[in-house]
Amino acid sequence: MSQTKEKDRIKTRSHKDDSATDTAMTDFEPSEDISITLSKILSNQNALFTKIDRKCDSIMEEMTGMMHEKITSLKEELLNDIQCIKTDLESAQRAITDLSSRMDSIESEPENIRDIPQIDPVSDTSRTIIMKGVPSHIQDTSSFAQRVLQAIEVHDSVEITQTLRLNSRIPGRPGLVKVALRNVQDRIRVLKAKQKLQESEFAGIYIRGSKNHTERLIELNARTILNNIPDGNKNFRIASNGRIIPRTQPRTEESIA
Repeated sequence: MSQTKEKDRIKTRSHKDDSATDTAMTDFEPSEDISITLSKILSNQNALFTKIDRKCDSIMEEMTGMMHEKITSLKEELLNDIQCIKTDLESAQRAITDLSSRMDSIESEPENIRDIPQIDPVSDTSRTIIMKGVPSHIQDTSSFAQRVLQAIEVHDSVEITQTLRLNSRIPGRPGLVKVALRNVQDRIRVLKAKQKLQESEFAGIYIRGSKNHTERLIELNARTILNNIPDGNKNFRIASNGRIIPRTQPRTEESIA
């Protein structure tokens, strides 16, 4: 009997403890500090996101501006280069057009080329020699001059371009023969070798350099002086360069000009 009562008493106490626990759980609420903290965290997080978005927008805007300036600068440089190339092409085109016009003019009027005066080779004293003593009956003076060059052994290196028989100034004497050579060097070769004529079949032929008007006046004046000096022609002679020299002076000392 007493045991039964004890068990009922224990059950009643246990039931009271469970009721107290349920009542305590029903009355529990979150702390006001935790709620405020969470609200602050959410607010800070949103502010951070906003700040990051603004920073990204600023960087994007700055990069876009720099790229725009760079592209604009490159565009201006390209336009300047293109304009320079265009100017050069236009100048070249004008030059080509001008040359083409000149060529057409020349082709349409070929007689203009023929009208250009040609220099007579025998008139060029810088490459012309004079042969004195060529017989009057010689008609082909070019062939005769070539044989003379063979006699003085310069025919392989000297070229004759033209010959001309001059009218005689002294009755009974053959006129001089002007021989035009290829260049000044040919003239010098002939004048250096002319002494060999005295040892050949053309011993009666004399060669000297052709003189222009001024050189002939100098020679004429020198001859006039000799004629007025006692025994002037006997003791002196006129060198090929127009100087008056003693006849005893070797001819190798004369100028070949």
